[in-house]
Amino acid sequence: MRGRVLLELLENDDEPFEPPAELDLDGCRLRALPDAVVRQHGTLALSLYDNDLAELLDAVWRNAQLRVLNLGGNRFATLPPELAELLSLQMLDLGHNQLDELPDAFSYMRDL
Repeated sequence: MRGRVLLELLENDDEPFEPPAELDLDGCRLRALPDAVVRQHGTLALSLYDNDLAELLDAVWRNAQLRVLNLGGNRFATLPPELAELLSLQMLDLGHNQLDELPDAFSYMRDL
């Protein structure tokens, strides 16, 4: 399950829904991450490839369980130092963004 269908299920408060450990929101033309996605604290993999994102809410950087984060194909020019809080992160895709440099936080991320 992915994309807009997944977004609709996450945002529907009427029906109980157990979100998958992997959230794939590739190509959804998102300019901001919906609150329904941010509330998914048990997410292990979050793919936001090919959207229109330039920043993420702080809650994403606090998901200590997150192992895979795909931010490729967006408009990120900088990344916050809170990135270092993703200690479980094993894969980070930042390709096709507008980054000129990477934060010092990468030196603390031993599993990446």
